[in-house]
Amino acid sequence: MSAPHADPGNSALRIPLVGHLGLSAISLIVANATVLFLLLRFDLSPIQVVLIYWCECIWIGFMSAAKLTLASVIGDPYENRWATFSKGGAVLISIAIIFFCSSAFFAVLGAMLAAVVWVDHSVGAAGSGVGSLEDVSLVLGTSTVLLASHGISFVANFLLLGEFRRARLGDLIMLPFKRSLALLAAILLSLIVVALFPWFASTTLFASIVIALKVLWDLRLHHRERQVVEHRQHAGRQHDAGGRIVDQTPDEPLARIGGVHPERLEPGDQEPDAHGREDSR
Repeated sequence: MSAPHADPGNSALRIPLVGHLGLSAISLIVANATVLFLLLRFDLSPIQVVLIYWCECIWIGFMSAAKLTLASVIGDPYENRWATFSKGGAVLISIAIIFFCSSAFFAVLGAMLAAVVWVDHSVGAAGSGVGSLEDVSLVLGTSTVLLASHGISFVANFLLLGEFRRARLGDLIMLPFKRSLALLAAILLSLIVVALFPWFASTTLFASIVIALKVLWDLRLHHRERQVVEHRQHAGRQHDAGGRIVDQTPDEPLARIGGVHPERLEPGDQEPDAHGREDSR
């Protein structure tokens, strides 16, 4: 009896776990706790906190673009049954897709920034004291803590754990929109509270509630993303007639004979011989 095939997915570098949370999830919690600490230390206004998370949307967009571009080089996000792409062609396609998708993404962020400026002007004119667009360097500096968290996730999950092997175009395109959805919703709700209840928006309790809800949503998305990856790892493996595990994920290049994937023949198709010709029998 022949030995089972080794699972390439198990050969990836293991990332330390803390309880049931991975390193990237821990860094996410630490980064947001750091934001709360800096809020208390420098007495940040609600508008400044909103801008910090607005900046995080930009970091998410940049990280998503980096994932798609890198996956085009070391992975196969365009893997399909009809056509294959060279690495250079895949990179060019990814750049074009990033350009068009970023237009929509940054249009949404621009509209949200306009809303932030309008609310800041409104509450500032009313003399509530909660609006402040001053000290932008402090806002950008604080947001780099969140950028570092996303960077850790990028290295730990996407590179070291090999998520780039199973990254697909549709998921990578939707990633910045899905990850930013909760942030934009939190920003919008925060602006409404700032405009209607400025006395409450200026309290530490309000800032803590916003940060806590944002962290819970981030952890939920993080958990769902890990579940999708694990599902693809198992879905790409099946047993042959002898009970051996056959890996059919794109971890390793599939043998292409005459431009056809033997593993993906349609019912009724004939398997090509060693020279790429179909059996005429």
